[in-house]
Amino acid sequence: MFYNQHANYVSLGKGTHLFQKKLNLGLILSYLNFKGTHGLNVLGEMQLNPFDDKGAPFLNLRLGYHHLWNQYPNGKGSLLADFAAGIQFIVTPEVNIYVKSGIVFSHNTLFLPFALGCQF
Repeated sequence: MFYNQHANYVSLGKGTHLFQKKLNLGLILSYLNFKGTHGLNVLGEMQLNPFDDKGAPFLNLRLGYHHLWNQYPNGKGSLLADFAAGIQFIVTPEVNIYVKSGIVFSHNTLFLPFALGCQF
């Protein structure tokens, strides 16, 4: 979940681990609110974890649909693509903390996000 005075969102996801946790596949649903403009994301996610070290790098890909109910009739939707790389710090076998950055393409716009999170 992210919040500041101008924008916030809540994101929920469910996934599974394959190949001894080297590959994670998941589905993500997010609610968005940007200064009163509401939105929804539905994404598929794939994360590759090639190493098992405590401070291990990873690659992340999210593809899906992004819709904002903005000034246009019925809002505006578009495809969303998020390519990222980061480092995960393994806290326990079931919990890790990560930091990542990458490129997001949505609504004919390019973003360069930075994220800090926890997976369990």
